[in-house]
Amino acid sequence: MSDKTDSEDLMDIFYEETQGLIEEMRKELSTLGGEKIKSVFFRLFRCVHNIKSSSGAVGFDNLRDVAHALEKIFKVEMEKKSKINADVIALFSESIEACQRLLNEEEVVGYKELLERLNKYYLFLRSE
Repeated sequence: MSDKTDSEDLMDIFYEETQGLIEEMRKELSTLGGEKIKSVFFRLFRCVHNIKSSSGAVGFDNLRDVAHALEKIFKVEMEKKSKINADVIALFSESIEACQRLLNEEEVVGYKELLERLNKYYLFLRSE
């Protein structure tokens, strides 16, 4: 018989799955800029969508908010063929690292500013 409660099992699954999704996003981000950009954004979108949903279900609201902001951006990016530059890749990379820190329940310095930058980029994409 296990000493773990259902809640602890759920959190273990959440951590393991989210860690895997973050690793997948890092890998996908490293391929961004190639010819198959739409499929890369689709995979990034799928990852953040799952992170958003599961983190919201277990009360990781800050992680959910970053994932939601990325999800909106990746959805638009799938539909457009934007030129991805180093600044955009840096923003995505910083956001993925923020997801990692939030999963580890560590402080993210500049959290609100990061969300603002993501939202500004989203609005910029929508206006193009």
